Amino acid sequence: GLANILVASEELEPGDGWDYDAYVGAVAQNPGLSPQGLAAAMVDTYGKSYRPGGSQRGRDITLSALDINQVVNTLTPALANFAGELKASLPADKAAIAAARSKTQTFYNRDAADLGDFLANLSATSRNPRVGAAAANLQEAMKATLINETHYGGSVDRATGFQVYFPNATQSYNRRYDDVSSIRFAETQAWGDFL
Repeated sequence: GLANILVASEELEPGDGWDYDAYVGAVAQNPGLSPQGLAAAMVDTYGKSYRPGGSQRGRDITLSALDINQVVNTLTPALANFAGELKASLPADKAAIAAARSKTQTFYNRDAADLGDFLANLSATSRNPRVGAAAANLQEAMKATLINETHYGGSVDRATGFQVYFPNATQSYNRRYDDVSSIRFAETQAWGDFL
């Protein structure tokens, strides 16, 4: 309820940070730039600044801009539905889910995973039509939510701009993610119930 757009990185950001001159310059050139336009410019200029010929130096980068209203109204219900279908598919699909998760793009925070990459991996391993339909619905919700995304570098080449708490089989479940007083997403309970 405090913002309409989230601009954030799945991976830790390099110490050089953002190329502020570039995206503030976009506003200077177009003072009527919409909030979505500014968010897209922030993502674009950040990505360009770390690519060859850019002004920044650092390791692999990710950045995405998401429409928070779509996160709340579209993405979260689709993820809850998907989680319900995953849970219902257990234990029959456990091996396919675990295999997909083990291949999924992760970042510095290893107990989280790239949601889009997980969906791509799962589609290659699961043959459950209900899970497939829920995954397709979630992918559409992700498209509706994403304003802009960039990533660059070999260790983040499968980043899609969406990360979700998803410890793999060797990690223990952290119950703080169930605390609705600090994480509103926990109110849905569906993803936590699946995990």
